[in-house]
Amino acid sequence: MAYGGDAARAIDWGEQAMRLSPLDTMSCVPQGIIGFGNFLSGRHEQGVIAGRRAVELNPGFSILHGWLAAPLARLGSSTRQKPRLGGCSRSTRTSPSGAGPLP
Repeated sequence: MAYGGDAARAIDWGEQAMRLSPLDTMSCVPQGIIGFGNFLSGRHEQGVIAGRRAVELNPGFSILHGWLAAPLARLGSSTRQKPRLGGCSRSTRTSPSGAGPLP
């Protein structure tokens, strides 16, 4: 939904997913979508908060780092966060569930 231009619906659905399944091992995805939707809606601070939560839930899932980097860059924090996000540029394929590297 967020990529389709309906950030508000993406945020709503992400929040609903988190409420319905708070212990889901893939909860990093809806949390990341909430952050990216907030970024697309111009709420960069909320995007950073949700993006950081998503990365904390699964630091090996690379797209989450990109979704976090976008609002950080808009807020002018990209150079300050560069060391923390440094692993994003590596070409390591990992499982979205955080179970480890893919073959």
